[in-house]
Amino acid sequence: MDMPQTESVHHSPASVCLVLFFKAPATAKRRLAVQLGDASSDAAAHLLCCALEDLRAWPGDRVLAAAEKQDAQWLESELGDDLNVVLQRGRSLGERISHVDEALRRNGMQRALYIGSDCPQMDDRYLHAAAAALERDDAVLGPAGDGGVVVMGSRRPWPALGKLPWSSDRLAEALRALLVQQCWSVATLAQRHDVDTLDDLLRAADALTGDSRPARQALRRWVLERAPCATPSAS
Repeated sequence: MDMPQTESVHHSPASVCLVLFFKAPATAKRRLAVQLGDASSDAAAHLLCCALEDLRAWPGDRVLAAAEKQDAQWLESELGDDLNVVLQRGRSLGERISHVDEALRRNGMQRALYIGSDCPQMDDRYLHAAAAALERDDAVLGPAGDGGVVVMGSRRPWPALGKLPWSSDRLAEALRALLVQQCWSVATLAQRHDVDTLDDLLRAADALTGDSRPARQALRRWVLERAPCATPSAS
């Protein structure tokens, strides 16, 4: 017996919202501040520019999630563009992600990818792969070299994320375990490295040698000028 044919719905990256969580550079990257002092805000500004480069290139909806009201005000004064900005709310990063996710879904955005401003090795191919994974799976995770994540996305409302070990080397494992416990299917991308320390920053600059994107080249030039005699530690 012939089965009735159903039309498959294909969701392109344009149907996925890209959300960038950020702080103003003066209050971001506190671990770098221990090593770089006042120059850490310059490093954070360059890293944020790299993430904004990704955001502006995204073909779908784009949202900036500001940590505090003053971060949103800083963004408006510095950039003055028309990117959508929402405020994070919650005590932990997990609660903040859930709050933003709920706000997006109330506005009809059903698929979203979340990134931070600490992975200059991010590129459109990686983000498009994350969006494509949401065709097949409920969630997608891009693991970081330090045990965290550089991207996390879902096509369902997130379960309670507040008690996960955020900012630890157990985050990716714990997040995946929580989702599997909720009977979610989870896709995992290739590992990428984020930037938390000076050594991470130096390694990122080395990895960006052949990257022609303007913000990446500006970051690399700044790193080489700021620490001309430093070299990344062996991995």
